[in-house]
Amino acid sequence: MLNKTLKLIRIVKGYNIRLVSLEIGKTPQYINRIETGTLSIPQKVLESFSLVYQMPISKIENISLFYDKNDNISSVINEISKYYIIKEQNEIFNTEALKYVFEMPESPLKLIRIMNEYTIKEASKYSDVCISTINKVEQLMTNTTDRTINKLSNVYNIQENVVKELIKKQNEGTSRAELFYMISNYYMNENNRTITSLEKSLGSIKYVK
Repeated sequence: MLNKTLKLIRIVKGYNIRLVSLEIGKTPQYINRIETGTLSIPQKVLESFSLVYQMPISKIENISLFYDKNDNISSVINEISKYYIIKEQNEIFNTEALKYVFEMPESPLKLIRIMNEYTIKEASKYSDVCISTINKVEQLMTNTTDRTINKLSNVYNIQENVVKELIKKQNEGTSRAELFYMISNYYMNENNRTITSLEKSLGSIKYVK
């Protein structure tokens, strides 16, 4: 599942597909076809992905093999986010060669929706929260009300207080990779569903040398 792995890596990094296409020198449609598996991935293009995503090809391929065996989005996102957390602790990302991509600021509610593999349209249908509200909340264009959190947390099968704590953590500077790691742990372990236990799981890897 190399194609799906590349898409999840881009999502964890928070990179817009259009800007990734600019870095690689291809069209957004080309990148989309790779991510959806309708186009094979030339070695040179894979090398470009490796540079943009700051991840060795060998690691990308290992995560892809892991995806093949597990076919579980939470487990795969957990592996990807763990890689970036450890990398960030041990070295400075070399972004000098990158001209266009940057991490998109997005609410933990979007990361949670991605983990559940819902489109905005589906989330709106099941939660009775209008599409425009979900979009504005996810893009941090409006304050998130308790009502919206309540309705969406029910659809996403996540405790409302955990969502609020994740939003608070983001406001305090918790990185995107760290948020993804905690969210994926939440869905992977039924006994690991308090913000305290999620923080402990994060702390166990943050300073791995």
